[in-house]
Amino acid sequence: MLRIKNLYKSFGGLRAINNVSLEIEKTSITALIGPNGAGKTTTLEMIEGLTDIDSGSVSVNEIDVSSDPYAVKEIIGVQLQSNEYFDALSLKELLVLFGKLYKNNVDAESLLSKVDLLEKANAKPEELS
Repeated sequence: MLRIKNLYKSFGGLRAINNVSLEIEKTSITALIGPNGAGKTTTLEMIEGLTDIDSGSVSVNEIDVSSDPYAVKEIIGVQLQSNEYFDALSLKELLVLFGKLYKNNVDAESLLSKVDLLEKANAKPEELS
């Protein structure tokens, strides 16, 4: 399911990931633990296709993350560490965005109308109860 081979990542002169290799099979539960700065978040972001891989390889379900990060995003679920940028989007924009993440064209106004929230289409999350 997940194969990481000889993974490296540097930020300037700082080597964040140094030759990480790992295989995780389907139905397994795995945790990355370590002190701050150990590279856990960077490793996960490379698996998710959010951060470029300097060298090495990552594949998810035999999909190479470097060559097809969007295909990987279609089959994984991720709860981001922080999501402040969502706060700047309206309810309508959020519905369209999440639809596009799954290659669906969303009629946000129709959906909002079905749940009696059309008048809140331009509201930001902080304005909702």
